[in-house]
Amino acid sequence: MEQNTHKTSSFRWAELIVGTVILLVLGSLYAWSTYRGTLVDEFGWSISSAQLTFSISMMTFCLGSLISGIIIGKTGPKVPAVASAVLMFAGLFLSSVISSLTMLYLAYGVLYGLGVGLGYNAVMGTVVKWFPDKTGLASGILLMGFGISSLIVGKVGAALITGIGWRDTFLYFGIAFGIIVLVLSFFIRTPKLSDMAGIQAAGDKKSEPYAEMDFRGMLATKNFWLFFIWVIMLSAAGLCIVGNSTTFADTICSDLETAATIAGIISVCNGIGRVIFGTMFDARGYRMTMISVVILFVIATAVLLAASFTGSFAVLILSYVLAGLAYGGVTPTNSAFIAKFYGKTNYALNFSIINLNLLVASYLPQVASMLLDKTGSYNSTFYYMLVLAAVALVMVLLIRTPSGSTSSPAK
Repeated sequence: MEQNTHKTSSFRWAELIVGTVILLVLGSLYAWSTYRGTLVDEFGWSISSAQLTFSISMMTFCLGSLISGIIIGKTGPKVPAVASAVLMFAGLFLSSVISSLTMLYLAYGVLYGLGVGLGYNAVMGTVVKWFPDKTGLASGILLMGFGISSLIVGKVGAALITGIGWRDTFLYFGIAFGIIVLVLSFFIRTPKLSDMAGIQAAGDKKSEPYAEMDFRGMLATKNFWLFFIWVIMLSAAGLCIVGNSTTFADTICSDLETAATIAGIISVCNGIGRVIFGTMFDARGYRMTMISVVILFVIATAVLLAASFTGSFAVLILSYVLAGLAYGGVTPTNSAFIAKFYGKTNYALNFSIINLNLLVASYLPQVASMLLDKTGSYNSTFYYMLVLAAVALVMVLLIRTPSGSTSSPAK
């Protein structure tokens, strides 16, 4: 029995490594800004028209994640994972031969975004099930790979575009990403009951879910909607700074290349924050984790304001470190909260539904853009972020541990 337990434990960590590598590839969707400038220059498109490509990809990403959650419950993770590889290749291959915005919207926006969404939930909805005792940690590690991908792929992509052009860059990325996801997808599998029997939680009741619910039961609970609003507010706050990170840094360092490098700090700290807060969720529970994320957002925003008022390079660096860590706390909390409150049986579909927050969160930063256009100051964006954080804090305080739970209400 002890040998079987050791074997299962080793296998699940291998699953985690494979899943993290896949998500590292899938996170390349967020490297869109690497290509945008080159495409705008070559075709003469407006920035807003080109940027719509990314908005479309976010919508199809959410759709793909939802479809994947439905498929996983019927066939397991391999079908959506293989479909992900095919669609990612098709999307990037077609992106390499585009001649119009419409083609770009279809290729990168629809096909590539849909493929990433399918693969994302195939991994998250399956690998997390191997860690009933370390859901937060597993989610954090997986999402760290997804989060830092844009930095890595962005750097490689920029070098390739300079060396071989954007068309060949899309093509080579499509081939490489498609092959990697296709091959590794065959190593992702749902744990069996015998596997779960070998994973001991040392009798720790706090690792058990509060309930096992399907999506209908989940949507009927007040806690879900309070959490959904919390996620929207903080995702929007994070996107406000991510979307302006390079341009705001440029107002202080007055060197666009340096500003872009500094903006990369957010991506790195985002990845680190995902592991930190995922681990905190396991150790301290949902309430402490969620409040900590909100407080860190407030502190980060206050330091951003200080950087704006003082023009200090050192304060700017500190603000980006804190902002990255804060934003990194949102996604692993999504995963761990859904698993804790609504169980693992229907986790894949339930998790895909919470990811729909991006459909709303990705448009809230438009308010910050309007304020920036009207005032000409990034301070308006930071004040707006404080409002979003305040709403998020209220949501945390309203969430209640389900009655009959064996865990402490503070958890």
